Amino acid sequence: MTDESSDEVVEITTTLPNQLEAEKLADSLIENRLAACVQVSSPIVSVYRWDDRVQREQEFSLKIKTVESVRDRAIAFLKANHPYELPEILFQVVQSTSDYREWVVKQTR
Repeated sequence: MTDESSDEVVEITTTLPNQLEAEKLADSLIENRLAACVQVSSPIVSVYRWDDRVQREQEFSLKIKTVESVRDRAIAFLKANHPYELPEILFQVVQSTSDYREWVVKQTR
């Protein structure tokens, strides 16, 4: 029997500078079974302070669905394969239906 807490659905978000890089990273996460699903958003505009200046950049957001037991490996993969010096990597355990959770678990094993 598996530890159900390690099978909690986790959503990780990050941003990429363009659609090609976003889709390439999404494909790699799926191929390596680090995610069950990755949604690539339409372009968004991010406004933030970097190097003491307000920046405004178009980016593509990724919503990565994985499980708690895979989260740390997925984050390490993101850090190693992300083009940004300091990538946004946010994560949270999310509630889901048991059927969806079972599917996410299956896809990340």
